[in-house]
Amino acid sequence: MRHAIIKKGFMLFSAIFFAGLAHAASPEVTMPKTFTICTDTNFQFPFSFMKNQHPVGLHIDIIDAALKSLGIEPIYEPTTWSSCLNRAKAGSVDSVATAAYMDERALYLYYPMDANNDNKSSWRITQVEYKVISKRLDPNGQPNTYAFDGNIANLPEPIHVPAGYFIVHDLQKARLKVKEGQTSLENFQDLLDDKSGSLIDLAEVAQHLSLEPAFKNQFYIHKQPLVVKSYYLAFSKGGHLNLAQAQQVWDAIAKVRDDKALMAAFLKKY
Repeated sequence: MRHAIIKKGFMLFSAIFFAGLAHAASPEVTMPKTFTICTDTNFQFPFSFMKNQHPVGLHIDIIDAALKSLGIEPIYEPTTWSSCLNRAKAGSVDSVATAAYMDERALYLYYPMDANNDNKSSWRITQVEYKVISKRLDPNGQPNTYAFDGNIANLPEPIHVPAGYFIVHDLQKARLKVKEGQTSLENFQDLLDDKSGSLIDLAEVAQHLSLEPAFKNQFYIHKQPLVVKSYYLAFSKGGHLNLAQAQQVWDAIAKVRDDKALMAAFLKKY
């Protein structure tokens, strides 16, 4: 009995000792003082949009708070989304804000380990819904009877989508006619001018723009989401941060996002 107790005690001591040794042996991650973040100049209210030539919005607030907790000063470089992705591919920016996961993007971007599935990621900035928008009246001036039922094959064509967004690939794969506009505002105007078609955009953007005087009572936002995606601060594999450093940032983002009081304060601004 005494031998068994001594043996168990030794095993417990060994486990604690070697665990501590392993922890002590793991090198600390040294974080940079600053890095570049490419942002989309498209209007993505309330997540990311331009104000006085600077990116603002809920996603920017979360990133700023997370980086501040790590002692990092971000350098934002706003441009079109297609240009952001090309620059990340070339390694001329360190990160892009904010990106949904795509296999082809993962060839040149670091994503959190759980990003390549349809579940809500632990390291997301936020979860975002894309909605289908159609005109209230058909080409004959009659009430539009189209109702989105989840089947993308039945989407009225052409389908207006912001240029470079992940959903473009899915629609083109389904052999649907897609028209890419540089901004959401441009897409709404084009759909208004077209005799037929539909539009896909963020739920919040659709709600905001549909209240603009030029668009009021012109569009119907369908209740069923087309898709729901986690959005991330993704890091260029050709940039200055490695995967371990990126993980430190994602951990900090998760802490900010899960702080209900802080998030409520952010949302009050929009």
